[in-house]
Amino acid sequence: MNRHYPIGLWFDLYAGADLTLPWPINVHFEDFPESKILRCISKDAVRSQFISSIKEADSLKHKGNVINSMQEKDHHQLWSGFQTG
Repeated sequence: MNRHYPIGLWFDLYAGADLTLPWPINVHFEDFPESKILRCISKDAVRSQFISSIKEADSLKHKGNVINSMQEKDHHQLWSGFQTG
């Protein structure tokens, strides 16, 4: 069974204490594993998935208090920061 978890959860589970940030992530653009990873069909779909993952992680860690206290402009700023690194 394939499971899709937020990247932060994977980081918390597998990152060692000596790991430096930012955590390196490799993105491959060939031989996409459609049977293992969901494909996002547009930039809006990627943004929606990103915000959903943030909400899920916040819910697990802070009972949703952080993301629910943010305004839509804060969500936009978070997304923009993610895009630009």
